[in-house]
Amino acid sequence: MSRSAKHAAELTRMEAARRQTQHQLDLIDRQITRRMTALIPLLGRRQPGYRHGKAPASGAFLERYRANLAALTAERQPEVDALTRKLSRQDAAIAALQARHWPRRTGVLAQWQGTPMSTIGELEQRAGIGPSPQDRTAFWIQFHHLEGAECLKARVAELHRLIAEKEATTTAASKVAATRPRREKLPPLTAEEEQVIQAYAVKHGRRWKSILNRVWMGGPPYDDGGTLRRLRNSHGPSWLHAYRLPKPRPDENADSHRQPDAPET
Repeated sequence: MSRSAKHAAELTRMEAARRQTQHQLDLIDRQITRRMTALIPLLGRRQPGYRHGKAPASGAFLERYRANLAALTAERQPEVDALTRKLSRQDAAIAALQARHWPRRTGVLAQWQGTPMSTIGELEQRAGIGPSPQDRTAFWIQFHHLEGAECLKARVAELHRLIAEKEATTTAASKVAATRPRREKLPPLTAEEEQVIQAYAVKHGRRWKSILNRVWMGGPPYDDGGTLRRLRNSHGPSWLHAYRLPKPRPDENADSHRQPDAPET
């Protein structure tokens, strides 16, 4: 037997093994479909409480259907992951053999290469699909109308689309955070503004900030003058909340200026 014939026989054997692996995946999918089809009449039965005038909960049938489908899928998921890994290895081996001995030959399997050999679980995690059976069922149920290899290809393609979209969103968010301007630094108060603020604090006591904030919002006692209104426009209530009155100097006579209610700082 010539070398090319040996290579052709090896390729035929590898393709047959791949078809067997794909057949096993399709068989699992059909088995899950048949079991869910048999369960549908049982899931659609009325609950005992319905006879007593109590209507069934809205969406109860869909919830029961999803729960049973998630349980069946989770039960067979280890087999699906193992067969998916095996299928990926077989696809890579076939593509390598074709590229080595038949560089110009392009088949359907060779064209479909380009996705990394990852398990379905790894792709789901990268795509942001939750690990719970309910989250996985909500994603997989949209491909339930497809069969065989088309179903698997559609699932993998959607997972890669979600991964690309998630990575693009993360990159855009990081760029926005990097270009976001810093908070503008407010100018310091002048001596006149400091005196006006201190006089207002002495006048209204320990609750002077709450009173001034209410006045800035249009409430009574409407005693903010021009300087305080300018501070409202230039600095705002957020600055007022963080503002602290300056501490009195040690050489000043604190007793002569002490008020009954010391204003809050």
